[in-house]
Amino acid sequence: MMVVIAVVGILSAAVLAGLGPSRAKARDARVISGLNQIRTIAETVYDPTSNDPYSTLTTAAASVTADIATQGNPATITPTSDKFGFAASAKLPSNDKLYCVDSSGFSGLKENAAAGTPCSDVDEVDIETPVTGLAKDAVCVVPAVGAPSPCATGLTCLATDAIGVSGKCN
Repeated sequence: MMVVIAVVGILSAAVLAGLGPSRAKARDARVISGLNQIRTIAETVYDPTSNDPYSTLTTAAASVTADIATQGNPATITPTSDKFGFAASAKLPSNDKLYCVDSSGFSGLKENAAAGTPCSDVDEVDIETPVTGLAKDAVCVVPAVGAPSPCATGLTCLATDAIGVSGKCN
């Protein structure tokens, strides 16, 4: 009987040790999902007749940012300098890398960036004009099924991240 209990104890310890990385990935997925929800909320509250079309975004997304904070790192929502765009970002719990979404359509890891900075290299974004004609090896946002590719003719935006959002034109 003692041998059976010892074997069960060893097996359960091995299983619990294997669940650690899964929990971290689940927290990462929750943060990424929350940031994508913030982008969806931004599309809902966007007021094209206002000089500050995202002025209500922080308030409208308060419950989502609170949920992201429960995963270990707070989310920040920052307007662009012209107020016609925004960036939302949070550090992922598993590796402290910054995950970012913005009004230009960018979503993905932002290397060496501080929280609260715009995701894209362009501070002022034109959300009405889709990006097209990107060259080989350019970073792209993987389009939805049936949507046109942002890459130049003959190239495809292939996913380079674990969730299939950010990619590279090949």
